[in-house]
Parts: sequence; C-alpha cells; structure tokens
Amino acid sequence: MSIFMMPVFILIGIYLVNDPFKVLYKYPSYYISDRDNYIELDRDYVSTQNYLNNRNKYPYDSYIFGNSRSEFYPVSVFGKYVHAAYCYHFDAFGENIRGIERKMNLLDKEGATINNVFFVVDHEVFEDKDKLVGPTRTKHPALSGESMLNFQLKFFMFYFNKNFFLSYMYLLINKKVDPKIKIKVMNEINYHYIPATNELSLKSYEDSIAKNQGEFYQPRMKLFYKRDTVMKYSDPGINDEQKTLLLHISAILKTHHATCKIVINPLYDQLKLNSKDLNILYQVFGKKNVFDFSGINGITGNYTNYYENSHYRTKIAVKILDSIYSKR
Repeated sequence: MSIFMMPVFILIGIYLVNDPFKVLYKYPSYYISDRDNYIELDRDYVSTQNYLNNRNKYPYDSYIFGNSRSEFYPVSVFGKYVHAAYCYHFDAFGENIRGIERKMNLLDKEGATINNVFFVVDHEVFEDKDKLVGPTRTKHPALSGESMLNFQLKFFMFYFNKNFFLSYMYLLINKKVDPKIKIKVMNEINYHYIPATNELSLKSYEDSIAKNQGEFYQPRMKLFYKRDTVMKYSDPGINDEQKTLLLHISAILKTHHATCKIVINPLYDQLKLNSKDLNILYQVFGKKNVFDFSGINGITGNYTNYYENSHYRTKIAVKILDSIYSKR
C-alpha cells in the first residue's frame, strides 16, 4: 500500500516545498522582480499578507486601493503630492467595494495610521458579486473571516486540478509554460515589484514600447476592438448594501482625519459611469474629491494609452495624479 501511495506523497511534498501559490509561508518578496513569474498569485492575499509582514517595519500612512488598474499608480508620485514617505498599494485582482471596505476596516482595527487614501474605481468595482473565480480571487482570511485551514484547502485542491497539475509539472521540468495547456493562472508575465510598497509595474512593457512602439502593439491590435462613437453609460451598480459600505469607509476616513481622492478609471470600453453612482460618490465623499475620467475622451480614444484593452499605462496614471493634485 505504501508503495502505491509513494507518488501521492511525492506530489504533496513538491507542493509543500515549492509552495506554488505562495500561501504557505511568509516571503520577503512575493514576486521575482524583472523576471517572468509563471504562476499568477492571489493578489488579495499578497497585498494583505505583505502588509501584515511589513507593517512594523515601515510606518505606512497613505494607501492606494482598487482593482488591478490601480497597480500602475506610482507611489513615488502619489507620495510626493500627499507628502508621505511610506505609501502602500492595497489592491486586489477583481476588487470591489466589499474588498476595499474590508481592507479599510482591517487598517482601522489594526490601529494603522491613515492620513491619505486614493481610490481607483470603475463600474466593475461596483458590481454586486465577488469575483471569486479560482485561487487568484480568494480573500485573505484576515479579511473574509474564513478559517486558514479552509483557505489553504482551496489552493491545495486546485494544485491537483488536472490542467494546472499537468502545466505545473511541465513548468518544473522545462522551465517554461506549456503552450498546449491553457489555464488562466499560468502565464509568462514580467513584473517590476517593490515589496516595501507592494507596487507592481510593467516595466518590461514600457521598455518594449520605448524601443519600438509599433512592434509592441502590432500583435496586440486584435485586442483593441472598435468602439461606438456615441457615449454609452454603465448600468447603476451601487445598491443599498454598497452605499452602506461606502458610508463606513467615509466614517473611517473621518475618524482618522484622512484626505481622500477618488478616480473613476478611463477604461478602453469608454463606458461613462452612470449619474446615479456618480452622485452617490459625490454625496458620500464630496464632489471636490471625485474625479471622473470615464467615457469618451482624449485618454480613452487612443489605444496606445493602454497595454491591452483593460489596463491603462503608468504614464496615464501619472497624468491623472498630476491633474488631480497639481490643481490643489
């Protein structure tokens, strides 16, 4: 019996030693900076655990919240405008208002200093359902209240998912992703990562664009679909529950006497945030603190402002920060 079970023990051992999803142990850096990272990590877990790992080392007082589109706002630029030396990216893939509220609540309960907050949102952030699809969309137990055992079991079971398992074994042997097996959490993406601030950036993409813009965009042109020339609006997204969460976020900000700015993303889909959601943001956070870059405009009209049809470039994030804070 033990002989037949030996392969299973070996595979479990590989999981325990390699920790492919980086959820078993604490790491000084969750990404290998400026090299291909083949397995997509749970960004919610990384952002939360990296904060917990470093909160006593760095006196954070300013934070950037949002989905993956918020990742490309440089903390160096944000920190300069709010006069903060220690800023932190507290983002998550597929983030929504519930996730942002939980992270704000965690900071408040942990007794963190909150002086400045920058929210990066769009109509997808106001979708009612959590995008908990696969291991990259799982909330950290410190946010969800889930037991650590249940959290770990999700990743352990996914490890034995046929497609992931075969692709992972191929990766271990060949040091590259198997092109024949398509699975979302396996890719070859080169991040520039700063553990102290949890900042991710696509420096390799920017270097490629600077070297030859046409060569970078030509194979990606099929991603940049044709848009309508008539302004279209997103469906209302902020329901009563979400408004309650927004009011709680606002209450935490007031308790800490924190400054707050909210950016509505300039997405390639050119959907304008509907007036109902916009007015709620005005009511809760003040009109002077909400900046709407959605819809048809000079940013969204130019595909070279994007890496693909979902994420705008760092230069646009910097432009937005400059336009907001320089006016002060």
